[in-house]
Amino acid sequence: MSRWLIDLRPVRESPAFRRLWVGSTVSLIGSALTTFALPLQVYVLTRSSLAVGLLGVAELIPTVIVGLAGGALGDRTDRRALASLTSVGLALISGALAFQASEHLDLLWLLYLLAAMHAALAAINGPLRRTFIPSLLPA
Repeated sequence: MSRWLIDLRPVRESPAFRRLWVGSTVSLIGSALTTFALPLQVYVLTRSSLAVGLLGVAELIPTVIVGLAGGALGDRTDRRALASLTSVGLALISGALAFQASEHLDLLWLLYLLAAMHAALAAINGPLRRTFIPSLLPA
């Protein structure tokens, strides 16, 4: 039966991995909420499927460009510092998205800009976090 269950030993035995796992889970939940809320907000604002599709383009272009350069940046800099910086940036963008929604700014260009910035930082942050796992756990 144990082969069918998730092995939680790494979470129990490694405090550093546990912190990374919890932080990554919280970040993933926030990103999932953003992924749901942004297209919904663009559609409610514009009632246009084209505008929602353009939001995908606004996220794709920074993901591809920054994703290609992000690996080299991660190799050349302190990974922990870069991961912290991109995590703070993602949190600030989430705060800006929440603020503009609560204040009903209804600026489509701002939504596109924040979505592009979120995609760019996520393209660096996600792969960077995964590089920490081998150094935190035994083979």
